[in-house]
Amino acid sequence: MAFPLRFHPRPWPTALCLAGLSVLLGLGFWQLDRLEWKEGLLARIDARMAASAVPLPAGALDLEGWEYRRVVVSGRFDHAKEVPVFKVGAQGGAGFDLYVPLKPGDAAEEIWVNRGWVGETVYEGNPEAVARPVELATLEGVMRKPWRPGPFTPDNDPTANRWFWPELAAMNRMRRIESRAFVVHALPEAGAARWPRAERPGVNIRNDHLSYAITWFTLAGALVVIYLLAHLKQRK
Repeated sequence: MAFPLRFHPRPWPTALCLAGLSVLLGLGFWQLDRLEWKEGLLARIDARMAASAVPLPAGALDLEGWEYRRVVVSGRFDHAKEVPVFKVGAQGGAGFDLYVPLKPGDAAEEIWVNRGWVGETVYEGNPEAVARPVELATLEGVMRKPWRPGPFTPDNDPTANRWFWPELAAMNRMRRIESRAFVVHALPEAGAARWPRAERPGVNIRNDHLSYAITWFTLAGALVVIYLLAHLKQRK
């Protein structure tokens, strides 16, 4: 018995379908390449975060090579120049990350250290509860490059001391210091004072490439199905 439908391709729809299919498949395979690259990047970051801390060298650093490495820094904090950067805490409460310049010995440049998070009510209503050591401090932290604000992050207002992201250049101008081009995020220490509360810095790197690849390949499959259905004709 003859099949009741026959496939009758037309030139222009076929050309357009092939062009669209090549684009969709190309995007899908590109996302798979990006997935491999991103997984490698995250693996390198995990390895750096898990490695033992090393003394932070003086002088210029390769920020790409040092980011997320655990480092040890020593010096004295200048708490009079601390910068409270607004941040919603892990439990949803408002508060601030305290960025404080650390003077390492006789070095010309200071280091901005994110000492940790303090709740807004504590910072503004009970400042004595925030530990501000004056003696020589040695701490372990994670080195991070300066990050750019997201599209919905409010602008900083340095003159009003309202900060929503660590804008190092503006922080240096307002506090009249020279700092190195990175931040050290202090890691939690056993027996440390409750405030500020140091936290292990998160890795805010999205990895959605697999879902994007699946989307492009699904669209490619749908295009093929639509093309075939459009070119099946009833036999006369």
